[in-house]
Amino acid sequence: MTLNYVTIGSGPPLIFVHGLAGSNRWWARNSEMLSKEFTVYLIDLPGLQRAKEKYHPLAALVDSLPAWLDLLNLERVNLVGHSMGGYIALHLAATAPARVTRLALLDSVGMPTQTNTLGMMGRVLKGIRHSSPSFIPTVIGDGLRTGPPTLLRLTDEILAVDARPLLREIRVPTLVMWGTRDTLLPAKLGRRMAALIPNASFKLVPRAGHNVMADQPLKVNRYLRDFFIADRAELPAPQSHQELF
Repeated sequence: MTLNYVTIGSGPPLIFVHGLAGSNRWWARNSEMLSKEFTVYLIDLPGLQRAKEKYHPLAALVDSLPAWLDLLNLERVNLVGHSMGGYIALHLAATAPARVTRLALLDSVGMPTQTNTLGMMGRVLKGIRHSSPSFIPTVIGDGLRTGPPTLLRLTDEILAVDARPLLREIRVPTLVMWGTRDTLLPAKLGRRMAALIPNASFKLVPRAGHNVMADQPLKVNRYLRDFFIADRAELPAPQSHQELF
């Protein structure tokens, strides 16, 4: 199983895990700023980058992250996971806590939701209207690359997930962040998720949908930066910069 990645910056390792129908491109508005203080790794989960790729079930995607960390000799890392990538990240934090320093979950899969695959596809289409207009081509392009068969099969698996037992086992400092306009996974699920994690804080991001990191990158970047440097020596805030998107 091949797991491709891009790396930029220098400092403690900070791993970004995208969601279903995503890619490393989903972090384009976040990686530059955070690479000023971290070595940022943007991974591409296997089986999602070309429609004709072999199907990898959710359990295999979960296993791909620690296997990749072993390959790169990354013993302990900071983790950011979005949507399905949040479930992959929280699974590692719960089952291998020595490998995770801090964990950030953005509009993450993990809490039971009362819908089916068809209903979730409807939520996806509805949610596009809450996306940053300049990010919509990335969403559509990556969705086409993944392909409908993989999207539907993985959505079936995602909807069967109940991560509540895992969430209770997470002991590392955790930031749960949610867009107020998320139509796929409503913010109430994020509040419940944060309440189950013993050492978690919860941030709501106004005027953001499911893809919170693309909809409100400046806010998300600030929250992530403040969270991940909290247990390090006091660092000066990075200079403000113009958003590229």
